[in-house]
Amino acid sequence: LAPWGPLQLAGAAAIAAGIGVLLAARNAIAAAAREGRLAERGVYARVRHPEYAACGLVAAGALLLWPGWLGLLLLAPLAWLYARTAREEDTQLLAAHGDAWQRYAAATPAFVPRLRGD
Repeated sequence: LAPWGPLQLAGAAAIAAGIGVLLAARNAIAAAAREGRLAERGVYARVRHPEYAACGLVAAGALLLWPGWLGLLLLAPLAWLYARTAREEDTQLLAAHGDAWQRYAAATPAFVPRLRGD
């Protein structure tokens, strides 16, 4: 094995962070479903689609670990697919939760959390 450089370390950190966010999102969505409410706590307080953001983070980390054109070419359709699916979910959630969803969506970014609070 070749020694790891900064890109590989960043890739491994991105993968680990993505997995952590994915697990936290799964727990938050399960709690919201049990309570019959809109998921807007935990990681959902920072972004509306943390599962997709986490998968994108894992994919970007994998690209840093194993750089190449194939990985780069696969990232674009993955991003398109997640953005399309997120828009469809937003439409469904608006129909299910109405005003509560509109307030949440207006205050919460889709994929990338704001760096500073309001």
